[in-house]
Parts: sequence; structure tokens; C-alpha cells
Amino acid sequence: VNVLVDDAAVSRRAVPTLDLHTPEGLVLRAEIAGPGSRFGAALIDGLLFAVVYCSIALVLSLVAFADVTGASRFATAAMVVGLYLCLGLYSLVFHLLWRGQTPGKRLFGLRVTSADGYPPRGVQLALRALLWPVDVLLPPTLPFGFLGLVVMAVTEKRQRLGDLVAGTLVLCERAPAVAGEPFPDETWSGLPSRARGLDPG
Repeated sequence: VNVLVDDAAVSRRAVPTLDLHTPEGLVLRAEIAGPGSRFGAALIDGLLFAVVYCSIALVLSLVAFADVTGASRFATAAMVVGLYLCLGLYSLVFHLLWRGQTPGKRLFGLRVTSADGYPPRGVQLALRALLWPVDVLLPPTLPFGFLGLVVMAVTEKRQRLGDLVAGTLVLCERAPAVAGEPFPDETWSGLPSRARGLDPG
């Protein structure tokens, strides 16, 4: 069955997409992730980061209580000051190691790419990571991620501040459909006759 797709109709859809033109002349279309799934992914990452960060801070606080030299108190103060840096490092390290994903993004099927659809460069991920705490923590009087959600809502390609500066996008990854096994519980040796009819299955 041939299906004709009206490009004008596709462009009018509510879901923004990225069209990637390959050297072979093919057009690959990917859905740009929306604020809802990105907020869910950021919430998972924020919770994971908070658990690890608070655990380390608790251990340092206990050590500082028993330490008479004061060196551990300095480490605790450095952790509080370094919260911004640690948030950026969390984002950068995971995006570099997991090719554009963090644990939250992997759970929601999202991936960071360059704005042209190709894998992001290290400098782009670094810029993005540098501005991630700004998007999720500012302004401090409003809920988690408020600034990032507002910027995503008003930009055409659903980019937060870090995406705009770094030239990146977040795309939805759809797992390819896998055809089911037509005879899942049968083996060749278990067939009554070593033949199978040429039926549609």
C-alpha cells in the first residue's frame, strides 16, 4: 500500500519535528521532545543527583563533627559552594559517556543532538551543562525547572536556554518495531513432517 504524505499537513502538526537530509537523498524525520517528557527526565536526574549529593554531604558532616582539625569542615563548605559545579558535571559526564543521555533521558527515551540532528560535540555538551543549573534552579523562588520550561514553551524547537546557547536539541527516540516470531514454540525436530506449507505466515 502506498501512502502519500502531505508535507504541508505534516508541518502544521502540533508536534515539532527535525528533518535530517542524508547524503543519499533520504529525509529522516525525528520528533523533538516536549516540555513534559523533558521535565520528567530532569526530575529523575534531579532526584538521583540529590540522593548522591546529600549522601556525600551527610558523610562529610559526620566526619566534620568528629574532626578536630577542621579540614573536613572546609570540605563540607566546598561542597555547598560547589553545588552549581557538581550539577554541571553530572550533566556533562553522563551526556559524554552515554552519547547524549542521562539516566532520566534514557528512562524517557530522549537524546541530545546537535541542532542539525548529528551527534553533539563536546563543547556543545559543556555549554549545555554549564547552563543546566540556571535552567532548573533559577529563579529560586519559583518551582524546579520553571525557567527552562518557560523558554522551551516559547521557542519553536522546544529549546531551553542551554540548548539555545549550545546549538542543541532533545529528540525522542522510538525503538524500532520488531516483527514477532511466527512460530514461537515450534522446533524443526518437533514437527510431525519436515515441511511447512507456503501459507501467508
